Amino acid sequence: MSANLTKTYDAKESGQGCPYASQAAGNLRTAYNPYVQPQMNDPFSVWAQARASEPVFYSETLAAWVVTRHHLVQTIMQDTATFQSGGLDAMRVHPAEVREILDQIPNQAAPLRALDDPDHMRRRRLTQGAVTPKRVSQLEGRVRSIANRMIDGFYDRGKVDFYDAFAYRFTLAVASSFLGFSDDDAEKLHHWANCRVMLAWGNMEIEQYKEVARGVVEMSRFIESEILSRQVTPRDDVISDMIRVNRDLPQPSTLAEMVEDVHTLVVAGHESTATFLTLTLYHLLETSKWSSLCANQASIAPMIEEALRFDGPVLGLWRIAARDTTVAGVPIAAGDRVYIALGSSNRDEEAFKDPTVFDIGRSDVRNHISFGRGPHTCIGATLARLEARVAFEILTTRFPNVRLAQSGLSFGPNATLRLPTALMLEWDV
Repeated sequence: MSANLTKTYDAKESGQGCPYASQAAGNLRTAYNPYVQPQMNDPFSVWAQARASEPVFYSETLAAWVVTRHHLVQTIMQDTATFQSGGLDAMRVHPAEVREILDQIPNQAAPLRALDDPDHMRRRRLTQGAVTPKRVSQLEGRVRSIANRMIDGFYDRGKVDFYDAFAYRFTLAVASSFLGFSDDDAEKLHHWANCRVMLAWGNMEIEQYKEVARGVVEMSRFIESEILSRQVTPRDDVISDMIRVNRDLPQPSTLAEMVEDVHTLVVAGHESTATFLTLTLYHLLETSKWSSLCANQASIAPMIEEALRFDGPVLGLWRIAARDTTVAGVPIAAGDRVYIALGSSNRDEEAFKDPTVFDIGRSDVRNHISFGRGPHTCIGATLARLEARVAFEILTTRFPNVRLAQSGLSFGPNATLRLPTALMLEWDV
């Protein structure tokens, strides 16, 4: 470990003292459980307790060390030599019946998030070479058209579940168009993406486990057929761009690796962004900031950054300790899993002024780490920001009098992703 990293991890410098001196140490070890209420709906309270008393603690539920402070999380993300990618989904041992289903996928490749260099950079070059800022900027007109078309479908109802009627359908249509899939495939892709998320991070009974495994197999077969089709007849889409870029790489990706990378683009391209749109609109309405946003659309872009900080779609990321180390004075052994809580770090009192306040005029907002840091910074960040900006430009124009038709949000059991179940809205038609 470098001297600089050791200094960053020194708890005494941050004024925390020895984390094991806290009386709450044993409580957090057993009490932290993001799969149960009230922690599913409100993970922030237990994280605040951890930051104050035990910023690094072991969770029996996650079988991992949980890191909650902003500077610790940021350093871990950048130190890929000590903390390697992989985490829960890479180390998860599926039941035999589930493995039997997944074995129907030939030549399975590891997800990009589970790789480190040199394999990570080799694979990342392919996706970065296709998902370019130019390609994303060319999509804005199409994104705007998709958003208006989705809204036209429910505008006259006066009441909808925003997540179901707009958020996931809009982001899925954008992702499908970006990749070159047809509108007819949208519902299947959404179901399969949910299966992928649950297989990696969900908490399920065996029958549901097997069902989502079958969905992942179906998705892999579908994506493989789409790639093979474009190898014969290229189109104007990202998959065709990936095939073109791959041919020019010194170490081209295999077909299985390309299938896996498209998998990731489908899931990340709509699940997390749909969640983000839902969370953001809820907080804008719940804190009575909607009318001011409608009156000043120039504040939409900075509002998006504050929404990412305040309640982003990714709760945390997973790492594996490559060697014995310490974090904030806590010994972590080689092979231990580490969960870095992005949602906690984005509300860290040491990094942000009044972090529990949703302040769309915040000056320190760019310090948020919702898209990660270091070599694994989110490839789709530019597209996500574009989708969010266009969506809120249109929503503020067309729904100035929208209001909440429910109190609070409920979330599904997932330690990695924030998964709202519904957001009921109403407005005067």
